[in-house]
Amino acid sequence: MQRPVLLLGAYREAEADENRALGRALAELNRLRLLEVLRVHPLELNDTARLAAGLLRGDVGPQLADLLHRHAEGNPFFEEELLRALTEDGTLVENAGSWELSRTPQGLLPTGILEAIRL
Repeated sequence: MQRPVLLLGAYREAEADENRALGRALAELNRLRLLEVLRVHPLELNDTARLAAGLLRGDVGPQLADLLHRHAEGNPFFEEELLRALTEDGTLVENAGSWELSRTPQGLLPTGILEAIRL
């Protein structure tokens, strides 16, 4: 019995240029009309605020949204790691259902981001 298969992959465009096997695979899948490319762009400021509000389950003010957007540069993984680090060290606190900064953040390069960069 035959069943349809969905194969999903993610790569950076520069990687296809540097990796000949990946480039050949993409070209062949395109030739067979089996390739559909979905381009993912960095989050906009309002998307950053919505993601943070969803992760924190509370309102996020413009100051926090701006800080996250500037430091995560639209990368959802980086934003999540920043939020985790800021809540763990007490810089980010909840006040009546709204999240705010309790002090000026220090060292905005959390361990999770450092590990991802190393890899």
